[in-house]
Amino acid sequence: MHSPLSHNRLQQLGQSLQQLTLLGLRYTLRALAAEVAAAARQEHIAGRTVTLKIRFCGFETHTRQRRLPRHSDDARTLFAAAWSLTRH
Repeated sequence: MHSPLSHNRLQQLGQSLQQLTLLGLRYTLRALAAEVAAAARQEHIAGRTVTLKIRFCGFETHTRQRRLPRHSDDARTLFAAAWSLTRH
């Protein structure tokens, strides 16, 4: 027979899940930024607006965008801008 989880343990599990979700999101954004940057360099173009669209279960969608100070095809710059959008 399993014992019920305490309120504190449920909070800890929730925090762990949230950390894993953020790590997964960070990993995905880093990979996408690298992909976009490589494609931009291959096409000899650079962008100035970074748009982040996140769709949750149930199709709830959040979109944020940020204009960079200058055009960029640098994966680190694109990732940093995208990651900052997750904090708003």
